[in-house]
Amino acid sequence: LYPVAVSVSALTTLMAPYLIRASGPVASFVDRHMPHPLQTFASLYGSWMAALRHRSRTRRSPVRRLILRLALDTLLIGATVITGSLSTEPLVHMAGEHAGLGPRTTRILVVVLSLALISPFVLGAVRVARALGALLAEQALPANKAALDLAAAPRRAFVVTLQLSALLAAGIPLVAITQPFLPSVPLAALLLLAVLVLAVPFWRSATELHGHVKAGAQVLLEALAAQGGAKDAPLSDTSEVRRLVPGLGEASTLHLSEDAPAVGRSLAEINLRGLSGASVIAIERHGQVIYPGAHDRLEAGDILLFTGTDDAVTAARQILKGLTPPPTPWSAQIPRP
Repeated sequence: LYPVAVSVSALTTLMAPYLIRASGPVASFVDRHMPHPLQTFASLYGSWMAALRHRSRTRRSPVRRLILRLALDTLLIGATVITGSLSTEPLVHMAGEHAGLGPRTTRILVVVLSLALISPFVLGAVRVARALGALLAEQALPANKAALDLAAAPRRAFVVTLQLSALLAAGIPLVAITQPFLPSVPLAALLLLAVLVLAVPFWRSATELHGHVKAGAQVLLEALAAQGGAKDAPLSDTSEVRRLVPGLGEASTLHLSEDAPAVGRSLAEINLRGLSGASVIAIERHGQVIYPGAHDRLEAGDILLFTGTDDAVTAARQILKGLTPPPTPWSAQIPRP
């Protein structure tokens, strides 16, 4: 393995500058061609994580316990698999000498016994991942138990995302460690299958979230009208907005004047989401609400409703007002090789 590690390190070192420079265009291409539900999810995910970081400071103990339980279950699964693999041949020899069992029968028994031993740990890991995802999502998007739960759609999307993250965080190291002991078993394919199984509820929740955002955009624009037409500022009563439409991040609006540099350009050309992380979720144009796509061009008089984290919204306002991107990230300052 040492020559392989050295080769991978050398290749990574040589390719790093090229990969860093290509990351921006590739990210923009992927962002423009993603389905609308995934674009909506990507825009709101950052605001959910920001809310989670803010609120999880007071409830770290339950999260830490669940993470430790997940790590313990994963460790026990790996230890059982490795022990079963290393003990197969000695057990085949002993069973042949003392019980008269053939090698094939003994190997089948070892596999069955190993599966029986790891089953409780697998089920435990699944339950812990579910509980961890639900707990973190509840912290970021708390439910209103006294009234209709308006945060249900974004919370479901966040729960599935956290469960996928937990699966990958536990599954990838487990596969990497146990695969050498089970060369004939496609563990990576099994992990991919598990991810695909979870991808179905993820897509369903992302589609539901997209509908939630559309309805929320209408509510936010009505709230804007109720404020007396403040068309070029963050929504003032953010607590009321969050109560009516939770899970939509920090909402802000911008009125495009006739001389605005963004007029006549599409969101894809501006690359607003790629440069700032904020997303335009609706446009009020001539009294009608439009849910824009990447190639819809902006017009003078449009009222853009966009959302994201605080920093993303601030950067988006700067870009839309002057089409000036925020400060260049450190990765773009790396000299060409």
